[in-house]
Amino acid sequence: MEDSQIQAKFIDFYYNKIINYKQYNNIKDLDIQNYNFGDLISLYYYRGAPTHIIGKEGKLIKNPDYSQMGYLSIPFEITKYLDNATYKFKNIYYNDIDLRLNDKYVINKIGIIPEIWNYKIIYSPVLESFFVKYPNGLENTFDVNNISPSIINDYYKSSLES
Repeated sequence: MEDSQIQAKFIDFYYNKIINYKQYNNIKDLDIQNYNFGDLISLYYYRGAPTHIIGKEGKLIKNPDYSQMGYLSIPFEITKYLDNATYKFKNIYYNDIDLRLNDKYVINKIGIIPEIWNYKIIYSPVLESFFVKYPNGLENTFDVNNISPSIINDYYKSSLES
């Protein structure tokens, strides 16, 4: 588990050092020493799409941009190591963030969701919504202020009925 209390930050980086930003896989390839897990670096100047999040062992995780409009999304590949991902990224403007079922924000806003349900939770502070992906491929959006484990599960069970 990584420390959620060390808040993520953007690392200053000068774009003119990069000829082909797609070739870099690790923060060490950029000769940057002072970084933490979850810090962000933009290897190009246009929007959030080419932003990378620093993962385990300095691996650069490309912004998955769930919006497909150049906005920042924080993937599960990062948040699975955090118990309070929204706090870790509270000073970063992001469009959406994958959350563990036992993330402190999920427990606080939704309640305890049994791991056996195998639901995937994405939170969007911009839309003030949770997106839930179900094991059968179905997805649904829930208002951040009107959600509970039973509401999430009832929707899934009703989707299985003919």
